[in-house]
Amino acid sequence: MDGKVIVLLRSSSVARAPVYRHLRSLGAVLVLVHPYQPMPEFDGVFHHWLQLETDDVETVRVALREFLTAHRLEPDAIVSFDEYAVLQAAALAVAFHLTPVPLPPAAIQQNNLKDRFRLFCAAHQIHSPKSTRLPLSRLLSPEVTERIAQADNTADSVFADLRAEMQDIILAALADASLTFPIVLKPSPGAGSLLARLCADIDEATRHAWCMWRTLSNYPDTKHFLAVVRGAGGGVAFADYATIPCVQILAEEYITGQEVDIDCVVEHGRVVFSSISDNFAPVPPYFAEVGGLCPSALEFEGQQALRDLLESYVAAFGDQLHGVLHFEAKYNIAQRRAYVIEVNCRPGSAETNTMINTVYREMSLGESLVRCALQQPIHEQLARLFPEIVLRAHEPNQPQQLTNEHAEVASMKEEGKDASTSNDGDEVVIPMWRALGGPARGFFPPQCWAASTNIYPRCAGVLRKVRAPTEDPSLVALSVSARHGDVVAPPPKRFYLLSWIVAHGKTAAEAKDNIERLIAAFVQEVEPQLEV
Repeated sequence: MDGKVIVLLRSSSVARAPVYRHLRSLGAVLVLVHPYQPMPEFDGVFHHWLQLETDDVETVRVALREFLTAHRLEPDAIVSFDEYAVLQAAALAVAFHLTPVPLPPAAIQQNNLKDRFRLFCAAHQIHSPKSTRLPLSRLLSPEVTERIAQADNTADSVFADLRAEMQDIILAALADASLTFPIVLKPSPGAGSLLARLCADIDEATRHAWCMWRTLSNYPDTKHFLAVVRGAGGGVAFADYATIPCVQILAEEYITGQEVDIDCVVEHGRVVFSSISDNFAPVPPYFAEVGGLCPSALEFEGQQALRDLLESYVAAFGDQLHGVLHFEAKYNIAQRRAYVIEVNCRPGSAETNTMINTVYREMSLGESLVRCALQQPIHEQLARLFPEIVLRAHEPNQPQQLTNEHAEVASMKEEGKDASTSNDGDEVVIPMWRALGGPARGFFPPQCWAASTNIYPRCAGVLRKVRAPTEDPSLVALSVSARHGDVVAPPPKRFYLLSWIVAHGKTAAEAKDNIERLIAAFVQEVEPQLEV
């Protein structure tokens, strides 16, 4: 990457700082387009900074061309690690005759509009929850929204007037889609677990739909959702979005089971790296992430189903899919079926980079993303990290890595034998990564286990003290995103983390024990405030 000019749209969170430092260490010239002064954690990372909002592609295109010309630079790649700029980065890449990652702009837009994503999955027979859009916009008109915004104390009386009709609309929509309670309500488009909630009955669903509508009507980041609806060209790509507000409320079937993330690299329609991680169960009714375990501790059958689900999604796009995905899914053990929940067209945020980096020999998905944008082979990166596997697999007269060991594992189970033992009791080494197909299907050996936690404020108020257990030998990394004196609040008032922490262990149990010890040693003091 020596001398390659990489344009980054929006800085994303400070968790990206190590990623950018790694890119800089490889010789990349980093140009940031971001509307605000970058956080202090980014000091010394970027070579150039263009201060500009990123939502309007044409405005950014003109300003970026002028900025690059003034600095005698020619871009080699335009990418984003930020959910609010992935679509715009792909559109700008096309405008500058560069490679859009991980998909062309229209495909990213379809992916990020969650109702359109569900339709795409259904059309391609990719298992995903049943869903429907709640047609509340005909009732909650702009005039109603404006009344609420102008006088907040009228909100309760307005809701009382509209409640019965809202219930009728919601029940009719659910019936048409054959959905029954419990259901999940979420905004479309949205970001992460923002405002997503499990609703047990019509009363909870109506109250939360009202809460979502009120929040999104004046939520500062709604402008970024509007940019997704408008698409890369500035117009509305889907006809049915032309006459409705930018953010819709989606009702979905609630899928039980183990939630997982699959962090993967796809090179021209082929998965070349894949890591399956378990998510620890969130505290209902909200879905705020609380941490997880890498690699997954699921049995082979579950991980096989998840692998196949990812591959079905990749196959639906073919060779135009080229980049890094954070693929969120669930595995229902009773049904023995995997479901895709959503797909982020970028590397995972928060502690994801640290988890992958720790478990897979300093594997950097950020480097992979930029390599895809530069059309540089991912094989070179993997050969550097896993030479004894990648290089040996390409030597002449060498047997290829196992690509289909599940039959052997399954037959052992059918005969009542544990997959880790043979007839004479000796250990049979069939590591999960090999059983899943090895490098031929993107799986590589983990060097340890990593567990993480996401810590939220205990209550709404002013942060007075944070102390993290930095002396613990199992600690890999941590990030504290709030400072003394900041106003903080837990979900559902706010969905921002107070901190994330990663610990390592030689086994899954040890990693989980270590993270529990770090959680117990974490100290936070918040001075309560009623109004936040």
